[in-house]
Amino acid sequence: MMKKAYKSELDLNNKQVTSMRRHVGAARWAYKWGIERIKQVADEGEQWPSAVCLHREGYRLKRWIEGSIQLPRIGVVRLTAVSTIL
Repeated sequence: MMKKAYKSELDLNNKQVTSMRRHVGAARWAYKWGIERIKQVADEGEQWPSAVCLHREGYRLKRWIEGSIQLPRIGVVRLTAVSTIL
């Protein structure tokens, strides 16, 4: 069986580049915040929060950037996926 890979490149204008950076920054913030939150809960000896709980708590903090609800959620979901392996 032969596998093929395709490369593609985005040709973004300045406004799109700025938007992409904001989305990536929000996902990165959500991931790092989630790690700190899980460490805090683990130190207290409580059960780790689910991705849904982390997302709701983070949303209450109003740290998500405007127009970007999905990407921070993706950062939190990836965090909980990694935490199940540990």
